[in-house]
Amino acid sequence: LGARTEYIELVNGDRPNSNDPFEGINTTWTRVEGGEKVGKLVNQALEDFDFKVPKTKMFIDVLKALNIEGKKSLIVFGAPNNNVYLSSRNFKGSEVVTSSEISTYKILNAKELVISESSLVSINENLSK
Repeated sequence: LGARTEYIELVNGDRPNSNDPFEGINTTWTRVEGGEKVGKLVNQALEDFDFKVPKTKMFIDVLKALNIEGKKSLIVFGAPNNNVYLSSRNFKGSEVVTSSEISTYKILNAKELVISESSLVSINENLSK
């Protein structure tokens, strides 16, 4: 198997000034009405994602806080988090991966996508190569 490089092709619109595919796009919660409150709740849930011990119930609580419980979801972290992985592995419908494990198939296969801020840096670096 090994490493695989994936590319994004610009098919319409202006080419970004840099290699950052998110340049000029507001990716914060301020882009929607009432989003700041939601953003604070989501950020708090993601910060609390660093489980001290692996427990499936904690993982389910985070899915509930993100309103994605029962939905096929992909959760992407910048670095491996063994306790989150162990908490989620018996839970059908959700997959936890690191930014180096993400693929187009996994993204398209999920109904909900949660990307941690730390993984965006890594994803951006991979796309800039």
